[in-house]
Amino acid sequence: MILPAGTPTLIDVQDLLALPKQTVSPMVWKLRTHRRGIEYHSDLLLKTSGVILQDTRLLLRYIVLPVPLPPSYNLILLLNNCRVYAIDVEPPEKQHRNTMAGAGRPYYGREVGHIHEHTWSKEGDGYAEPLVLSGQPAHREYWHCFAVRTNITVIGGYKNPADTLSGQIDFLEDW
Repeated sequence: MILPAGTPTLIDVQDLLALPKQTVSPMVWKLRTHRRGIEYHSDLLLKTSGVILQDTRLLLRYIVLPVPLPPSYNLILLLNNCRVYAIDVEPPEKQHRNTMAGAGRPYYGREVGHIHEHTWSKEGDGYAEPLVLSGQPAHREYWHCFAVRTNITVIGGYKNPADTLSGQIDFLEDW
């Protein structure tokens, strides 16, 4: 399926979110080369036909930050290298300020907490609202929320990044 090139419109993004998508590759977390942590990325295909969606990717990042900060966890849907939907789980000290996109939306011009959801605006990327999940959410709950909202499944299922990092934390801290 061919999606429009260039900066997506709000309708392009809404259409993409509605399509049932699946990763091309199973979830295998790999060490990041330029920052501490691991990442997974995959092209996406249209689940109903098996056709690869052009310039559409899933990117997940788990970044180990210096102690005592907790890791950063980002779940991102890219279209034409634009971040069209994302969930960011950052340390409590980190806030997101909405100044680049989202004029007229409820949180425009305001800071949102360290756990937030990015949605596409007519101006593009940069607008976020607080994301509140019940209980004490963990990686799997953030993934589930992301997967439902983006209509994505992963071949072989979701793999917890913290499980992948077991035994590698010392390496990353010395990196």
